[in-house]
Amino acid sequence: MSGELIIGIVSGILATVIVGICTIVFRKSVLPWISSKLYDGPQISGEWKTFHSFDPTATPVGTALLQQRGNKVEGRVISFKSRTGKERKREWYLSGDFKAGQLLCTFEDVSVKGYVFGTGVFKLSSDGHELKGKIVYYHQDEGTINAYDFCFKR
Repeated sequence: MSGELIIGIVSGILATVIVGICTIVFRKSVLPWISSKLYDGPQISGEWKTFHSFDPTATPVGTALLQQRGNKVEGRVISFKSRTGKERKREWYLSGDFKAGQLLCTFEDVSVKGYVFGTGVFKLSSDGHELKGKIVYYHQDEGTINAYDFCFKR
């Protein structure tokens, strides 16, 4: 009887592992693929320039490479200038949802220095070439929570 018990336990563990792996694959691959096939809204995938201002004469302060699958968005944002105009390079990982022409996202400093994480809310322009909104983040050096205008343009 103990042999049958061990076989039953091993079978249960193996079945649990198989179901767990199938669930992960389904959530990470199959659902996003289905979502991307059913999604019929604007596409924001691609390379964007980033700006610390809505001023049409402003110069870019960085770049962003966004990937969209359905309404899920991920990407990298690289900044070459600080808000004060100081030359520096920072990189963030961005993830969020794009629904009804609005991007709600979080971002995290890849190097975990300076700005650790924050959030952004952006609205896509009617021509699909600008995402304008606000970013909010905790600034470790200053010990403050800051909110600023931010713009993506392609």
